Amino acid sequence: YLIALTSEKSRRRGCFSVGGFYLKRLTRIYPPVILTVFLTVGAFHFIYPKAVEGVRNEVISILLGYNNWWQIAQNSSDFTKIANATRFTHIWSLAVELQFYVIWPVLYFIYLILANRGRKKRGLLFFLIISSISAILMGVLLPYGTDATRVYYGTDTRLYALTLGVMLGFAGVGTDEFRLFRSKTARKASLPVFVISMIFLVISFIFVDGMADPTYTGLMQIVTVVIFVLVIITAEPSLPFGRMLENPVLDFIGKRSYEMYLFMYPVIFLFNVKKWTRIPCAPLIQLAIIMLLAIWEHEMVGWIVKRKLNITRKWKATLFFLATVAATVFIVVGIIATIFSGKKNTDTKELEQQLAANQKMLEQQESESSSQTSSVTGSSSASNSAATSSTSATSSSSTEDTEKQDELTAETKVPVTAIGDSVMLGASPELLKVLPDKSIVNAHESR
Repeated sequence: YLIALTSEKSRRRGCFSVGGFYLKRLTRIYPPVILTVFLTVGAFHFIYPKAVEGVRNEVISILLGYNNWWQIAQNSSDFTKIANATRFTHIWSLAVELQFYVIWPVLYFIYLILANRGRKKRGLLFFLIISSISAILMGVLLPYGTDATRVYYGTDTRLYALTLGVMLGFAGVGTDEFRLFRSKTARKASLPVFVISMIFLVISFIFVDGMADPTYTGLMQIVTVVIFVLVIITAEPSLPFGRMLENPVLDFIGKRSYEMYLFMYPVIFLFNVKKWTRIPCAPLIQLAIIMLLAIWEHEMVGWIVKRKLNITRKWKATLFFLATVAATVFIVVGIIATIFSGKKNTDTKELEQQLAANQKMLEQQESESSSQTSSVTGSSSASNSAATSSTSATSSSSTEDTEKQDELTAETKVPVTAIGDSVMLGASPELLKVLPDKSIVNAHESR
């Protein structure tokens, strides 16, 4: 919304340029990212070095803006997802944003062609079509019951939210061009719509399950439309809702929200892996650390980019200087650790090889069992009959007889078939040792 609105205002003033747009985005996005990434790597190198093993490829994906696709590739299966748990998981959304900025001048140029000579509706329709395709794609690319990583991180399946915002910007929402709230009916309806929308969002944030299929086949799209409506209402100058957000506390947080976003997950991740979540008031401590880091980085970036430091009191300047010295040490260590980080997760490769060996062993066992199908079937049927008879005989007896039933079942050694995923595949050698003879383990990774 803001990118479309400001781009259009700049064009009308005759000062929009592609180079200027990219430069402004780069200077806004990259200094905080670079500081956060290398500060985090440096801190983890001392506190929890295992978390930054082989971090180089991930850092490259962050800096080059394709981290969401890198994470999709890394999370292609269950065991790699666990082994590749990362302190930078949240950067996928920044990558989507960066990719959008890369193609923005092209999208804007297409809009200007379509909206030429007062035909703005054609330009808005173009973005509505893109939004619809993207929203539908999110549901279509999610096969029922499978992992949602692809549609959750994918640029194509997330584009609809961005292009809906673009529509608001080009429609002039928040400016005199937007005429929806000139009627009394629309102004009266704004209050109940605002309240209902906020209640819906709060309920959604609490109860919507990120792992459930309905989230991607409708719920997330509905949430986006609700936020679409809220932007229209809060941006309107003649309504009071936008002014409700203009207070010193929210203004302070808003100006540092980007830095808070960057430091959020590294802090949460560290508390989880170090088991610090057991500390009393751990969430409040996390929030305080995130806020302090965000405040420092906000001032630091202001000094780097604008050569301006908004610190007036001496004790604050002293704290800022000490924090900067400590952060510089971590950043230097983080850069060195990233360069020499080597390959990621050698234990993952070993696990992958072990699972492949287990899979081969199970296939060989299944092949051998197939050649003895008739004898195994006859044996199984007889054993099952014996087990059924013993179960029937003991089902009405006392609790003490339950142990005898288990012993009878064990003695008959009834072959069983065990079906599972990579967890069972990893345990299959040990599982076959305790199962009766001629049992079958049918396990596949990511089943």
